[in-house]
Amino acid sequence: MKKIRLIFLYLVIISLFGCGKDHSVEVVTPEISDVTVFTSITKIELSCIVTYRGDFQLFVRYGEEECCLEKEVEAVNDGSMFSASIDDLDAGHTYYYRFVVRNQVGEYEFEPGQVVTNSIDVFTKPATYITFSSADCEVTVNTASDDDEYEESGLCWSEQSSPKVSDHHVVSNSSSAGTFLLRMDGLEAGKTYYARAYVIKDGQVTYGDEVSFTTFVLPVGAISGVYSVSDRQKICFSQGNLQFKATERAWRFATNQYDYVGDNNVHISNIYSGWIDLFGWGTSGINHGAICYQPWSVNQQYMDYYAYGNDAFGLYSNDGSADWGANPISNGGNVAKQWRSLTKDKWVYLFNSRTTYSGNRFVKAQVNGVNGVMLLPDNWIPSSFELKDYNNNSSSFSSNIITVSDWENLQRFGVVFLPAAGSRDGLEVNSVGSSGYYWSSTSYDMYYAYFVSFQNGSLSPLARDYRYYGQSVRLVQVLNN
Repeated sequence: MKKIRLIFLYLVIISLFGCGKDHSVEVVTPEISDVTVFTSITKIELSCIVTYRGDFQLFVRYGEEECCLEKEVEAVNDGSMFSASIDDLDAGHTYYYRFVVRNQVGEYEFEPGQVVTNSIDVFTKPATYITFSSADCEVTVNTASDDDEYEESGLCWSEQSSPKVSDHHVVSNSSSAGTFLLRMDGLEAGKTYYARAYVIKDGQVTYGDEVSFTTFVLPVGAISGVYSVSDRQKICFSQGNLQFKATERAWRFATNQYDYVGDNNVHISNIYSGWIDLFGWGTSGINHGAICYQPWSVNQQYMDYYAYGNDAFGLYSNDGSADWGANPISNGGNVAKQWRSLTKDKWVYLFNSRTTYSGNRFVKAQVNGVNGVMLLPDNWIPSSFELKDYNNNSSSFSSNIITVSDWENLQRFGVVFLPAAGSRDGLEVNSVGSSGYYWSSTSYDMYYAYFVSFQNGSLSPLARDYRYYGQSVRLVQVLNN
């Protein structure tokens, strides 16, 4: 940046009557680089890098006339850059500014700059509720006064940077200042997109800052809903409960989410040619150190079901081989260790704590005549389908009666259904169709392990009982993008 004025006082350190040695003072010229300017309706923010030897301060002088820059603010140094903020300005006005480097003996002034404050502001927040085919962005529009209106605001996106309204876009339903959450639909899985808010006023388009995000890749055998199981981790569920056929040593997911084996689990054995879906805790079929590790185990001794032979271990406390997801699942990608069961903390978070678009996390329901619990994805919008008794542990299955055709629509929204498939104690099968019991991967004590339990009038994600009980297994995959 060209320097237009230099005022600098030289200090003579050695008196003319000193020892006679020649002392010279090195004059170092300050340099300013990487200047950035951000404007809004009432504010100008400036930042830059200053290269200079010695102690100094950086100031910004500003005003509405280039010849008379009388106001001044001091810039703050964060260790790498200087930044300054000029507030309480008028919308749509032209302002001039110049940087001033000052030390104990003088100051350097730099060439002035010119900037116009916005007549309208539009901001884009980072994308949220990202799924395999959609994402949401919050758009904020600020105007100079509350009664200012504009023609249109919304959100546009593209696979290329700097998207425009002529690309894909969605329009908000307001023409005045406010904040709106807008959804981008019809996205492709595993793609990176760029999005930014926009506003059209007097025929002119103003764009907000750009954000980028990547949609998730849908695993084979998964339901398309995205579910938070902690504040940092998201998962998707398998297409149905886990099933096993002993004569073929084969694992699969149920064809439909509402399918279960039920009373036929009484035939469980190492030579049974049908499918079973009620398993003792940690019965992955892989010898991980438990006495009872086979899926057909019916021994009623709790100590025979210790993961890796240790009563305190969870199914993932060692190499993960105690978990059913360590096996290749034929219709779930058929690759070992792709799937896993949830810990008790993640089941609790899923039912009780996760933040969703609507605040709704689950309902009890009857789907195709089968009682169970419907889990609603993070981005669930209540207007998608009318449901009742959200987040109500004490509700009944009859709260929501869902036909097969309605269920197909709900499943497209990523809704998960956990059928009330009953439980098994030895060779006795109980509560089929009236109660659901789903294992977690977490041990409770030497006798018990944690599981999710639900019936008419009750639901607990923190239930615990004997490890040898046969219960349902619903596997998940952790999502990364």
